[in-house]
Formats: sequence, C-alpha cells, structure tokens
Amino acid sequence: AQRRVEVSVQQVMTDAAGQFLGVLRLGLLTRQLDRAVQITLGRAGEKDPHRIFICDRQGRLITRLAPNDRLEESGEDLRIAPASLPPEITSALADAKLRAGRENAPSISGQFQHGGEDFLTTFRALPETQDWLVGIVVPRAYYLGQLTAMRRQLLAASLAIMVVLVAGGGLILRGVKRAQAQIARESVKMNAFDFSAAPTASAFRDVSAVLLSLEKAKTAMRAMGKYVPIDLVRRLYQEKSEPVLGGELMEISIMFTDIENFTAASEKLAPDDLAAALGRYLEVMVRIIQQECGGTIDKFIGDAIMTFWNAPELLADHSRKACRAALRCREAGRALSRSPEWRGLPDFETRFGLHRDHALVGHFGAPDRMNYTAMGDAVNLASRLEGLNKQYGTTILASERIFENARAHFDFRLLDFVAVKGKSETIKIYELLGAKGEARWRTEAVESYEQAWHAYLARDFAGAVAILQRQESDPPSVVLLERCRAFQNAPPPADWQGVYVAASK
Repeated sequence: AQRRVEVSVQQVMTDAAGQFLGVLRLGLLTRQLDRAVQITLGRAGEKDPHRIFICDRQGRLITRLAPNDRLEESGEDLRIAPASLPPEITSALADAKLRAGRENAPSISGQFQHGGEDFLTTFRALPETQDWLVGIVVPRAYYLGQLTAMRRQLLAASLAIMVVLVAGGGLILRGVKRAQAQIARESVKMNAFDFSAAPTASAFRDVSAVLLSLEKAKTAMRAMGKYVPIDLVRRLYQEKSEPVLGGELMEISIMFTDIENFTAASEKLAPDDLAAALGRYLEVMVRIIQQECGGTIDKFIGDAIMTFWNAPELLADHSRKACRAALRCREAGRALSRSPEWRGLPDFETRFGLHRDHALVGHFGAPDRMNYTAMGDAVNLASRLEGLNKQYGTTILASERIFENARAHFDFRLLDFVAVKGKSETIKIYELLGAKGEARWRTEAVESYEQAWHAYLARDFAGAVAILQRQESDPPSVVLLERCRAFQNAPPPADWQGVYVAASK
C-alpha cells in the first residue's frame, strides 16, 4: 500500500473547568502543501521565473520543488531531499539573514549574485506555524531588466548624442575658425593692397555678410585704382590721411607719348573699331608703364599718355625706369601692330618725350574734386620733346638731364641744340637708341651723324653735307642734311651757335 505523507499538528483539548476532554489531531497532506506553492506569478504567456517554496528558519525545505523530490528521515522527522536543488535556492536558503531574522519580522528581503546573475529573495513568515516562511526567488532582471535595458539604451543614446554634439561642435568650430581665417586673410590682402576678387560663400550668414562687405570695399578700391595711382592710395592709407589741395616740389622723370598720325588713322575707322583698337593699345602701354616699370600714369589725353616717376613713391633710378618704359612701349606697340589680333588696322607708331626736372606734384582742383598730377615747366618741356620727334623723324627724344642720369645703361646720340617754342633757353636733345649695346646696327649712322654735327657746328656745311649724303636712310641725318644745304645757300648770322629754333610744338 502507498504510504501517505502528511504534516500533522496535535493539540490537547480541555473544557472550561480544565478537565481533559481528548486530543485534537490535524493532518495536512504534503502534496497539498506542494500545490499551495505551485502558483504562477509571472506575466501571461511567459515562462514564470519565480521559484516559490516553504522552509523554516534553519533553511530546511518544507515543500518539494519537484514531484520526484524524495523524503528522508532525520531523527524523528521526515525532511525533503531534492534530487537536484537549484543553485539559486541553495544560495537563498543559505542566506544569513534568514537565520538572523526575528520571529516578529513579517518579511525578510535581500539579493544575491550567482553565476554572474543577480537574484531577488523574499521570505515572509507564515503566522501560527512552526516558524515557517514562504520564500520566493526570482532573477532581478525579470523586474528590473527593462529598466536596465532602458537605462543602457538611454546611456547609449546619450553617448551617441554627446558624440554627435562633440563632432558637430568640432565641425562648427572648424567652420568658425576657417571663416575667421578667411576674413583675416582677406583683411591682410586688403591691407597689402591686393584687391583681387575672392568667394564670399560661407556656412555662417554673418561671415558671408562680412566677406561681402570686404568684396564691396575691394571692388570700390579696384575701381578707384583705375582713376587714381594705386601707390598714392596706398600712401594715404598708410598715413591715415585724406587728400588735400596742394603740392610739393619734387624732382621727377616725365614721359609723354603720342601716336603718330592718329587723327588720320581714326578717320578711316568706325567708332567701335577705333575704340577697341585704342583700348587694346592703351592696355599694353599701361601694363608696361605701371607693372613693369613702376610709373605713375597722370592722365590720358586722347591717344596720349602722361606718366611720371619718383612720385608718390620715391625711386632712386627713376630716369632709368623712364627710358626702359619708352623702349618697352615702343617694342610692344610694334609687336601689337604686327600681331594677328590687329586685323589689318593702321599701325600705331608711338613717339616719346623724356625729361627730368623739378615739378610741383600734388592734389590740384576743387576741394571736393581733385586730381593728383604734376605741373610746371618740366611737364611742358617733356611734351615739347615728344612733339619734336615729328621734325627729326625719331621716336624717342630725351633731355640732357635724362641723358646724364641714364647714359650708363642706355645708348644715346646728341641730335641738336634746340630752343623749343615757348622757352627762351637752349636745350640739348638726345635720341634714345636702346639699352647699352643693343643699337650696334646703327653705329655707322650714329658716328657719321656725329662727324657731320661737329662740321655743322664749325660752319663747315659742305663737309657736313658730304658726310650726310651717305646716310639717307637715317631720318635725323636727312634733316641735318637739308639744314646744311639751306645754310649753304643762306649762311646763318655771325653770332650763330648752332641753335635750332623750333617754330612749332
């Protein structure tokens, strides 16, 4: 027969007078106790992780954990001997708080870790029993897992946001630094008078506004540089001053240019063609004068250009620069006339006049509208020298002062003693032949002219004619030859000193 295992309680029964009535015995089958702890606490549809059991304060099980758990005798008692006691329950039953708990303590809670996993335990006393307790063991993650996951997700999200913020902040900082560097770079360029255009696009609206303002300022400066010598603007900027009416006496080298027979050539061209040809010609001249030779262009007078050196910036070799500018402009003008882009237009042969002397240089005009220019006899003489080219068949004439200051670097020849129109004093005029040693092909003509010139000054007009007749391809020789023949027919007065009086400009 199958043995029945139960838990029994016996109690002596007495009446009100204390007389023995009998013994009351109450038995509870162990399987009923087992069913009592086989309740489900988990969420519906999920495996219940709760382990519920009844034990005493010595950590001994009262209920079985599995149907196949055996019962063993322990003295006069039977005890549960689980076939396989789960380690988490073993740890819970071994908890010191279980034994140290007071009988009047309704519950004991705690947690422990086993196998790297956290567990929660709760023991609650069963009243009116022999210190029995209901124990529950459950993985901590069951209740706090979602919260932990949420915390991890929140931490991960926070970290990601921080990374994004740091990365975005770094990009923004780099952009700001790049924008600041761009503003600083453009400011430095403007300070150095580099007004070349630059992009104004920026990811920052305020930076774009600043860059756009700088570009507007550079545009204004580029426009001003087309009307005013940029060196003058630079000096005013560095001195933090505004132009005022007045000038100072300065020694300068002056160059006047003019296109030979320009009026006749302009009559053959349509207005648009004339404007295009003149614009291209002046572009070439200006580039050489300003960029290559450091000249200050005073003004354009139709097809003529007035230029001076040594103002506003001082130059130690300004006469040399003026001579080089004249030679380079003549060379470039002839190359332009031979180029395919000239499309058969009339040749623009340029004549030049060079002079060095003191002139009044400064701002002249009205208080609210003025020009930076040079004034005085020196300017007028340079203009007269340019005009004298027509009478001698030359292209570049220079004064004696230009000759004296540039003769070490250029070849000249003395052409004549001249009293120019509007001036009473006599000046020596020289033809600029080229850089030193470059005009050797004209050596014979130059030497013959010098021999004839000395004969001319000695009133030996016949001897001069005999020399000059062999140089009919040299225009100045032809001019002097005609003059000598004229003097053969009508000799000059006794006080004549070889001075030619120019009757026209």
